[in-house]
Amino acid sequence: MKKYLFLLSAMCALTFIGCSDDSETEKALVGNWLLTAEWDGWVNPDTGKEEGELDPYTYDEAFILILDKDGMATCYWDTSDPNDVDSAPYSYDSSTNTIYLPILYDSDRVVIESLTDDQLILKCKYSTSIGDSGEGFEDVTIVEKQFFSRM
Repeated sequence: MKKYLFLLSAMCALTFIGCSDDSETEKALVGNWLLTAEWDGWVNPDTGKEEGELDPYTYDEAFILILDKDGMATCYWDTSDPNDVDSAPYSYDSSTNTIYLPILYDSDRVVIESLTDDQLILKCKYSTSIGDSGEGFEDVTIVEKQFFSRM
């Protein structure tokens, strides 16, 4: 009987420990994020090699993404125009470390490549066919947490 109680206690403890990472990630996602750069990557159809370029953004060129604790994403597309705004639900999937963020990406899920207290890096890979050659594309969005009130 003691073995069963110990086993049950251990399973309960592991359940609580296992959930803490998920809730920590979800908590870290919540906040005001400012676009700072994007990486546009592609496969060169002539060479088959990956190529790309980093596009840094100034505050005036950037957008503000607000992820709230209730699963709503709000995007201010123009930092100087509070009326240029869209909202849509978002969700986080801990089993794949992905976020469903249709306000920014057309694909089903976007991989969270990195998440720290002040930076979030999202990676979206997709492919398209142009003529007979299939080209792969990769978008990497880099946003930094900002501490300001809503627009």
